[in-house]
Amino acid sequence: PLYYVYTLKVKNKIPCFITLAGGVVNVLGMFALLKLTGLGVYAVALTTAAVMGFINLVTNPIYISDCLGIKPSFVYCPLVRILVSAAVMCLVFHCVANLISPTSWLTLVISGITCVILSLPIYGFIAVGPSSLRMFLRRITKRG
Repeated sequence: PLYYVYTLKVKNKIPCFITLAGGVVNVLGMFALLKLTGLGVYAVALTTAAVMGFINLVTNPIYISDCLGIKPSFVYCPLVRILVSAAVMCLVFHCVANLISPTSWLTLVISGITCVILSLPIYGFIAVGPSSLRMFLRRITKRG
């Protein structure tokens, strides 16, 4: 939802320039990596990940906080929690893949279901936070 702040506040000029600049840097970076390295198609993924990572982790949170008149830490705290939860989930998924070691469609589905089940509490406690998670669960049980 934070990335729609520009639209809601009708402050789209700076994000448009950042998007255009990011696109130019992305294309130039791809050409440079393709010409100067042996990365091949990985150059496309690498430059896109680097440019989009910079935009989404540096420029967007700062401009969002400026548009809303809040401290950047208010935007960065949830982003850091989400990144930490993603890292923990990747580690858990790697362990699941090593334990189950999918060799058929059935074991792949079992591995996927196991990862989904394990990711829910990880994301809930790290990214959402225990107090927000309790509030959410209370609301669900009252309506159920």
